[in-house]
Amino acid sequence: MCGSADYDALRTCASRLLGLSAIPLAVFAVRRTARHLAELRSVRSKWSLARLKPGPSVPLTRLESRGHSAR
Repeated sequence: MCGSADYDALRTCASRLLGLSAIPLAVFAVRRTARHLAELRSVRSKWSLARLKPGPSVPLTRLESRGHSAR
């Protein structure tokens, strides 16, 4: 028969094994999240650069109609 010390040893072994397997999973999750955030950042920067490209200028008549002078 197994004693309580054997069950404690088995429980300790199992918890250490789970702890060791959690480390690579945590590293994988952190790396994957960092890669995903970098991709989002690059997409956002491309979007913001596209938004800042010079487009057609506003006609002077629209500016003058708002009370601005074209001086």
